[in-house]
This record gives sequence, C-alpha cells and structure tokens, in this order.
Amino acid sequence: MSAKKLLKCDNCLHPFLRYHSMINKTNFCSKNCQYSYANNMRHGQMYDTFNNNPNEVAYLFGLILGDGHLKKIPSCRTTTRVSIAFDKKYQPLINTFESVGNTLKIHYFVEPKIHDNCQMIGFSMPDDILKKYNMLWNGAKYNSQPHPSTKIVRNINFASGLINSDGHIRKKYKNNKSIHFYNTVKTIVSAYTECLDKNNIYYTINKRKGKIDKRNGNQWKDGWLVNILRKEDVKNICLSSNFILKGLE
Repeated sequence: MSAKKLLKCDNCLHPFLRYHSMINKTNFCSKNCQYSYANNMRHGQMYDTFNNNPNEVAYLFGLILGDGHLKKIPSCRTTTRVSIAFDKKYQPLINTFESVGNTLKIHYFVEPKIHDNCQMIGFSMPDDILKKYNMLWNGAKYNSQPHPSTKIVRNINFASGLINSDGHIRKKYKNNKSIHFYNTVKTIVSAYTECLDKNNIYYTINKRKGKIDKRNGNQWKDGWLVNILRKEDVKNICLSSNFILKGLE
C-alpha cells in the first residue's frame, strides 16, 4: 500500500495524513469539518449580513416567532429548517420578506403550491446564528417558549414583524386605526410587550381564556391580547419602523 501524504484540512487548516487514492479537490480531517465547510460555503455570507443589518434581522425574527416554524432535520447537523406562512392576500408582506431575505443573503424557497390561501416560504439557517440571538428551538413554540436576545427585543422592527404575522389592524372612528396582537405563547407576548415598553409605546394587555372547539369539544389554549389604541402610539410605531405594517399602508 502506498504511503500517506501530509495534507492540510480545507476547513480547520490542521495537518493530517491521507492515502493518495483518497485525495480529492477538497480534503477534511473529519466529518465535522466537512459539514462545517459545506455550511460555510452555503451560508457564509449570512454571518456578515446579520451583523450589518440589525433592523432586517429583528423583523425576520418577529415573523418567525409569529407565523414561523423551526424543525431540526437529523441529516443537517449544523443548520435548522425554517418555514414561514404568509397570507397570499397580503402580497406586499411577501415582497417585504423577499427584500429582507435578499439583504440577509438567505437562500429561501417559495413553495409553488398554495394551501387555503397560505403561501409557505422555507430556508435553512446556521444553528450558531440562531443561538447567537437565542432563537434556536425545535418544534412547537408553545412547548419551547422561545424568547430572543435583548438586542432583538429592543429593536422596534421586531414588533413590526410580530404585528405583520400575528397582528391585525382595526379601523376606529374618524378613520383612526388601532393595532391588535394575539398569541398563546407567554414568552413571545412578553418579548413583544418588552419591545413596546423600550420604544415608549403604550398598550393594554388582557388574558383570554381558550374557547371550546365545537367540532371536537377540545379547548383551545389560553392567550394574551395586546392592544395599541392611542392614535399617537400607532403613529409612533409606524414612523419608527423600517417596514410598512399591514393595514397601515
């Protein structure tokens, strides 16, 4: 058998030995280095774009906590699959996400099929980026109770992302409008109200008892309704946000 040749790992740059017949264009000292290298090739730009665009990051994480879902796929050791549901009726919101995704260099995929007027958009994100912002979990948000980092929560665009997913706008008298947000996950509601507090936006909050589903007799989860009612506060959040809120165009 031929002697081994000393190579340098293309990922960690540490030297290692390999037989000539096993030498490739790229060579790695371990499977972990191979996965890390592939992840960096696909997602490497995201480390810089996430650092340089805090408003887009805050808005994206608001969307994910509202209508998003995280799933850890066993074959993907260093990344997590993210899916966000959009109401097809609000095409401007999909356009806004695409602009945010392009800015952050996210390789997203728009699913061709639409179910019940719901447009799904999916992409993968490196686990270490999600960990950095305390946004890494797997499965149901109600079980995981996620709460993003302080840096995200203090950014008003985080509230904008939540409003554009789990919020709605209601017209009041004299053409004034109010903003209403509802969620059943306590930590998400807490993060939302903390964002409003940090940005001096007054709100009211009420806990709602889960209703009984007449179809099967099951009781829905309790939730919290957060209302922004004052004209000056609605105006303040619109002027402070970098993104248009649905219903307030």
